[in-house]
Amino acid sequence: MTTTAAPQRRTLADAVDRGCLYAHEHQLHFVSLIGSTPRWRLHPEMGTSHFEGRRTLDCDTQIIGVDKDGTWEWGWASPNVTPPRRIQADLARQFGQARDMPVFTTARLALEPGDARRLVVGAASIHRWWTSFAFGVDGMVMHAALRHPALELPAPTPTTVRQTLDPSTWTVQPTDARRAVRAYAALRHLTRQERRDRTAMRLTWREGWTVTAHFTDDGQLTHTTAS
Repeated sequence: MTTTAAPQRRTLADAVDRGCLYAHEHQLHFVSLIGSTPRWRLHPEMGTSHFEGRRTLDCDTQIIGVDKDGTWEWGWASPNVTPPRRIQADLARQFGQARDMPVFTTARLALEPGDARRLVVGAASIHRWWTSFAFGVDGMVMHAALRHPALELPAPTPTTVRQTLDPSTWTVQPTDARRAVRAYAALRHLTRQERRDRTAMRLTWREGWTVTAHFTDDGQLTHTTAS
């Protein structure tokens, strides 16, 4: 008789740390393309959204969750979201079911400040649509994942990596900054080397440049340098 071990339980912090910096770079790229306050129109029945700013984009759009009166409702559970528009949210639910993560399988969650963004980023580390936008509609906020060829990141540069790793710009704080930087390096295909005392991590691109992330003894990212 064989037994099957229960899947390892993971937390929202794990999912957030694995995606927060890469998602942050996508948001910086979105702002650089369109601006921080673009005009927009959401067409949830069509699964698209239209943005006008520095340039105009029509994006594929999936509703990840709905924030109404301080309660988060996952897109897969919301009557305000049609089934074709909640596919990416459902991927998060399936991931949560397989790994015993109630945060992704509980239809409605009470929100504290900053929780909605953490849920969006945690889900993005699963479904991999990394750019997002919050649409205020009829007294609720529909948090959506966006896809468009122009939203794909160009090759990294020392400037973009340092901007991404600047803690003063983060909208989501990782629980473990070293883990977050390691995950970012993997997603960005940067070669990573860590100092034995764990106070520095070198990220190198194939063109030869290096950005070094500097940490305190307790793991806080303080600043970066480039060479």
